[in-house]
Amino acid sequence: MIKIPKDEVLRYLGYKNQEINDDLNQKIDGIIIETEKNLSVKYMYKVFDIVHSEAGVLIDKTNIVMHGKDIKKHLSKCKRCILIAVTIGADIEKKIMALQVSSINDAFIMDACATAAVECACDELESIIVNSINDCSITYRYSPGYGDFSIDFQPKLLGLLDAGKKIGLYASRSNILTPRKSVTAVIGMLDECDNNRLRKKNKCDLCENKEGCEFRRK
Repeated sequence: MIKIPKDEVLRYLGYKNQEINDDLNQKIDGIIIETEKNLSVKYMYKVFDIVHSEAGVLIDKTNIVMHGKDIKKHLSKCKRCILIAVTIGADIEKKIMALQVSSINDAFIMDACATAAVECACDELESIIVNSINDCSITYRYSPGYGDFSIDFQPKLLGLLDAGKKIGLYASRSNILTPRKSVTAVIGMLDECDNNRLRKKNKCDLCENKEGCEFRRK
């Protein structure tokens, strides 16, 4: 079961070491518990061989190419990659939408809880992946829409995983994931193996809006 970290919820809410009164504290704690009750966490992954070329990174034995200098750099030292798909389900979206009618503030808090939850689910899947391999290290996850890695890759990634059938995760015509609180990503597999087999990276470095970001300023 996913346990939602309160400090991450507060970060998404824009708090930074401010004092929080008891009523709000209790409200946030209660909404965290309610969010955890409504999670339906599902995830999957699959390993693919990749081939590097001028055109991009080809997923071997397919005609699918990952385009963009950023994804090429991300996978530059890799001969294999892992495609992942993670969702916390549609129930939590329905709860958030219902709360928007009765209390927009509570809906905002639950939305932050759900965002923190899907990140936790991604971290959990990465731990499973790391524990399942013993001959290599893995990179951080890199999602369609980061940098110049086009969000148009979203349906191709879902198709390669058959994620719609297996975990109920789809992409809209505008390539937005449904359910909304979901993540897809590409993880590189590095041939070398070391004690720190998951290569972490500051997620802010991946964002085109980092210079004007409220979170970074705070």
